[in-house]
Amino acid sequence: MIKIFKYYIKQWKKIQRFKYWSLSEKAIFIGISNLLYFCVVCLFPTAEIIYLSYLLFFLYSVIYLAFLVIKIILNKYKNSFYNSNQLNALIKDIDSMSGIQFETVLSHLFRSEGYDVKLTPKSGDYGADLVLRKGSDVIVVQAKRYSDYIGISAVNEIIGASGYNKANKKWVITNQFYTNAAIVQAHKNKVKLLDRDDLILMLRNYNKNSDKRKPILKDISK
Repeated sequence: MIKIFKYYIKQWKKIQRFKYWSLSEKAIFIGISNLLYFCVVCLFPTAEIIYLSYLLFFLYSVIYLAFLVIKIILNKYKNSFYNSNQLNALIKDIDSMSGIQFETVLSHLFRSEGYDVKLTPKSGDYGADLVLRKGSDVIVVQAKRYSDYIGISAVNEIIGASGYNKANKKWVITNQFYTNAAIVQAHKNKVKLLDRDDLILMLRNYNKNSDKRKPILKDISK
């Protein structure tokens, strides 16, 4: 029972990455949650506790449904924003870039977020295209400018690059999305995955101060 409780606490600390958990991890976490709930009701089988448990379950359901509604509304708002001419043109331009151009764009985006950015050599990069530094963090980043889903190989490559560059964080960023196998592998090895939506958000944040910066597509010409 103690081992189960320790596992539950360990998984709870990673709840923010719930969408990247494997199906078995999700099932185990939900099962343990229900078991803990059942134990509480059994230990305190009074009418008040039973009533309170049903009330909490009802409130949880209402809050969860409200969260889903708000998320749907926000997604619609974000989608309408993303479909603006500027961002739509930017992401289409990125889709047609070479890998080197994509890496250059990313270097400008990460610098705008306060990172010290180093582009690695075009050969012998050991799987890392950029190395970021901020404070005590050393982050290796693999950039994947593809026209299809990103598979598990990209995750494995950045795992190897982290050891060579003595990095404490590992990221993969793409203009597309990831396969389920890549998501599971990334979760197991603590690799942060940044997909097309994350890239658009980075472009959005970069353009917030566009009056103080040159357009990013002009930056890559340097």
